[in-house]
Amino acid sequence: MSQRPDLLDLYRVMLRIRRVEERLEELFRNGEVYGSLHLCIGQEATATGACAALRSDDYLTCTYRGHHHSLARGMDPNRAIAEVLGKSDGFAGGKGEIKSARERSGRSVINRRFQADRHHMRHAGLAKSLTGLPR
Repeated sequence: MSQRPDLLDLYRVMLRIRRVEERLEELFRNGEVYGSLHLCIGQEATATGACAALRSDDYLTCTYRGHHHSLARGMDPNRAIAEVLGKSDGFAGGKGEIKSARERSGRSVINRRFQADRHHMRHAGLAKSLTGLPR
């Protein structure tokens, strides 16, 4: 990160994440989201702060609660909601998760649903496989 982020911009990112989370919770309660939903309400600052420290060409890996990281990286909230709803205009075509998303912003977020006790090793392997790739 080359310069200190504007605090108001960081607040706006956190607020955008919270609003998306609240919308997803509403959709889930109305029966429009199938399966389970893992919300990140109360964790907006962790994603926002972590992503503010990244360069635009950095990769970010997440586990099963990665949509707030995707939003903090500047990805479209409407596409995030569409993905959770299983719509074709979601990040992964409505398959229910963002496996690898790169939008116009050029920022990469790689979400993988690894078994909790093994995801560190798999993310390390993923990082090794990305070594030497163009950013």
